[in-house]
Amino acid sequence: MEPWFIPTITALALAFCVFVGFAIFVCRRAKTKHVGTQVHSRPWGSTAEETTLHLTSEQMLDRFILFSLNLSSLLWSSEHSIVHTDRALVYFRRGLNILAIFIGLFTFGIADVIYENWSCYSTSSIDDYNQGLCSNPNSEINRGKNIFEIVGSYHAMSTWIWVSNAVFGGVLFLSLLIHAYLAFNFVDRVRYGVEGSYTGMIDLIDDHKHLNKNEEETMLLKKSAWHMFHTHVNNEDGKAPAFVPHEINLHRLGILFFDPFSILFGFPHIVLSRSDLAIANMFLIWCLVGTWNLYFHWALPRYNETCCHYDDATRAGHAGLCNNPNDPISFDPFRLNCNGYNLELTVILFTGVAELGLIVLFWLYSTILYQVIVTKSTRPVLTRLKQVASTRAELITKSAERNPPPPYKM
Repeated sequence: MEPWFIPTITALALAFCVFVGFAIFVCRRAKTKHVGTQVHSRPWGSTAEETTLHLTSEQMLDRFILFSLNLSSLLWSSEHSIVHTDRALVYFRRGLNILAIFIGLFTFGIADVIYENWSCYSTSSIDDYNQGLCSNPNSEINRGKNIFEIVGSYHAMSTWIWVSNAVFGGVLFLSLLIHAYLAFNFVDRVRYGVEGSYTGMIDLIDDHKHLNKNEEETMLLKKSAWHMFHTHVNNEDGKAPAFVPHEINLHRLGILFFDPFSILFGFPHIVLSRSDLAIANMFLIWCLVGTWNLYFHWALPRYNETCCHYDDATRAGHAGLCNNPNDPISFDPFRLNCNGYNLELTVILFTGVAELGLIVLFWLYSTILYQVIVTKSTRPVLTRLKQVASTRAELITKSAERNPPPPYKM
């Protein structure tokens, strides 16, 4: 086992717990902003019927804040392409992330490498940079020094080095700060962001246009959605209510399921309140980590050391290791070729692939179940929309002539 393995795994586990804690904290804070939303405590379910009951409760929208931990969300704030709000902040944050990539490449690829490898040399002996790298504890310049003496031999960073690190850290911190603000308000934007709700209704009509008789009926439904949107925006009776029903919100949020982090960490199971799938997915993640470590830190080194042995004497280790060019086995003409995989590697690899396959399978089940429930729930909404559009067809047509709808999917 490598010396960095245990602290690295511990740090990653701690970071994951921090991210989950952040999601729970922001979710609870977001709930307090909706005083009018009555909270119904309901245990997590394990059947399709219980999942349907959870999804039909509007308060479950608060759980979608969990998707702010998606990879596409952390890098690109992709969830705000659904609600179409806070554009200036979203574009500014995307610019910060692009800037952070280039500054990070310069900082870690040039500035920090120069400092770590050469900063222990005296600035007056520039011609003596031939005693090895400062970062190598076995190099000549570090001979006879312990770790504290090696660290103490470093000089202060040059201005351009610490400035590049400070700028990179500052850009990253500001980007995550904006992301936290956007995540905190995301559920509000879903409920009351009329522009994103309008495009979500148009997407819903497009996704179900096969149920319409012809293209004219589809266009009438879109014009009806625009008429409802225009009426809603011009409503001056206090704070406007949510523009679209709960089912349409669920329909437009389903795209958040298709993210690498969402698939791996099972975010859809938590949103659906499927405790059985969420627990099984977490167990598979830990099994996958264990399998990965078993493969790279036990099976693969063992294979590299013994793959060329051909009889009992060499298997007993009398001829040395296969991956050591100085051992006698390296000069043995009868040594075997180290090609392919042995049984241990094959079994462990297949186990890891099976665990990953089960994670994807669970995600696929939750995604399909979500889509089935949402599709069934949106059919009555579409039916009501068709009734309104048919009874007010003339009014809707005239309204579209006076206030032409935007070209979005028209």
